Amino acid sequence: MSESADVITIEARRAILDAEIANQVKTGWRVVSRTDTTAQLVKDKGPDGCITIFLLLFFIVPGILYMILYKGSENLYLEVDDHGNVKRTAQA
Repeated sequence: MSESADVITIEARRAILDAEIANQVKTGWRVVSRTDTTAQLVKDKGPDGCITIFLLLFFIVPGILYMILYKGSENLYLEVDDHGNVKRTAQA
């Protein structure tokens, strides 16, 4: 049996990616960019607790501003290969 028999179509890869994106969106991720076989998702994070406590202890106003204004994020890259496997790569 040849390797090409295991390769799935672009339409099937797109359907697998659609399902994976739907699962990730349910957990708070949102799609930033997308192709037929890859997608980049992002999720907002809250402020870092240690930095917030330090700023509140020593500099009350900057600590309050940090808590209110800080909007960090993490990225998730999804890719469906030729065999239908989903590769997830996360970056903070």
